[in-house]
Amino acid sequence: MRDAEYTETTGSIAREAKCLPETVRAYADCGLVEHRRLTDGTRVFRADAADEVRRIMASRLANRGGARRGAALRK
Repeated sequence: MRDAEYTETTGSIAREAKCLPETVRAYADCGLVEHRRLTDGTRVFRADAADEVRRIMASRLANRGGARRGAALRK
């Protein structure tokens, strides 16, 4: 992919994915979300990275049982 396709910042991806910027950074640092670094160190992502972050969050929630598991434990 060309670097020109990497235009979204950590904050814009976090807002679109409805998560904290720290979550986006953590996923990027683990290699789960592809990104590039600008010369000033800023991470930039493809526009579809928010979808990927949402998929990762949903998968992590499902793998730990999500809200249903917590509700079942309270009964």
